[in-house]
Amino acid sequence: MLHRLGETVFQAMRAIYRKAPTRLKRWIEPSARDFVAWRKSKLMAKLLAIQDVLPSSVILANDQTLMRNIAAEFDVSAAFVEAYFQSQSLNTQGATSWAQLEAILTPLQTMYLHFAFTTSERAKATFHLIDKHLALSKRLNEGGGNQELKHLDIGCGYGGFVRAFAQAGYASTGVELVPSLVRFSQLNTEHLGDRARIIEGDFLKLDSGSWPAFDVITCNDVIEHVADAHAALLKMLRMLKPSGTLQMEIPNKDSIDFVISDGHFQLFGIAQLRREEAAPYYARLVGETDYLSHMGEFHEQSFYTDRMSQAGLKIIENFRHQIAPFEQAPAKLVALQTAWQQWQQTTRSKLEPVMAQMIDERISAYIARYEQAFSAARGQPEAEQRFIATYLINFWTLLGRSATTA
Repeated sequence: MLHRLGETVFQAMRAIYRKAPTRLKRWIEPSARDFVAWRKSKLMAKLLAIQDVLPSSVILANDQTLMRNIAAEFDVSAAFVEAYFQSQSLNTQGATSWAQLEAILTPLQTMYLHFAFTTSERAKATFHLIDKHLALSKRLNEGGGNQELKHLDIGCGYGGFVRAFAQAGYASTGVELVPSLVRFSQLNTEHLGDRARIIEGDFLKLDSGSWPAFDVITCNDVIEHVADAHAALLKMLRMLKPSGTLQMEIPNKDSIDFVISDGHFQLFGIAQLRREEAAPYYARLVGETDYLSHMGEFHEQSFYTDRMSQAGLKIIENFRHQIAPFEQAPAKLVALQTAWQQWQQTTRSKLEPVMAQMIDERISAYIARYEQAFSAARGQPEAEQRFIATYLINFWTLLGRSATTA
């Protein structure tokens, strides 16, 4: 309860600070930083630890109806939802449904909670997408239904993909590095027995020599967190059956929406920075120094498609995350220019001059590329599709299967 009360006070103070005039912000900023530091101190940690000795029935008594609603609405296990809520610092304000909770959350809270709770929905949508192109269901039924097909999910997170593929009849294995996510995945899949297996560890360091080859490997919203994306992709390709399918979903750093506000931290312009450049920008604006520990490099789409093609895979590109039609590209550019002006007025002064100038230069260069590509593509269907894939899709969805069997 102290954790929740403390977080409520902190969020209220942060909201007041954000609305304060610039002069007042500059005056109270040192004190605000001291408060943030205290919040992370050992003293605060001891206060928060009191929550751990309270019975979960006391902590969650007012949230049981809400958690049951979320579990039913998003097709995730009740145990997973309860564990997730115990890990959070949320003031649910008496909400009894996801709709009510969403109405009181901040945008960043909404983004993270929605991503967690939709883990099964995203997985089922991906399964149906692969099934549509590659007839997974038909393959499951071959041989009188006795053929056991194997699925591997890299960075299984909340367990949605393992859950969905196991429910569909696969022997599904998930690999996850983060211990808390391993627990979430286990809770979300434990009712599926031997069909679902969760392995804790770093995919790049796991000895997979004795593992079977997989019929389907999925890697969604993960590769951008891997320090060596090249090595991870090559390992996935080696673990795939000759007739197998590799499906990846990858955030697009050049999506104009993500330039305005990236999909991980909702920071303007950070998607246009290299990994080593993004770390100090993130640290300055967020107040954390752990960027490099959980974010890798953002690559162009060709980084992935070239390596998949070299491995003999035929690539199918799906545009399910398109944010606007080609004709709306000028309007999206206006939105970016407006966001840039707001950033210059509200955020630029918080940065070191060199860093601020770098952001300005990257956004200016991005706009020039965007305008040139739009003008060159107009009226040419293939070029318009490439423009959409480059600038108007938040996530690339790639399917790769052996060219001889696809």
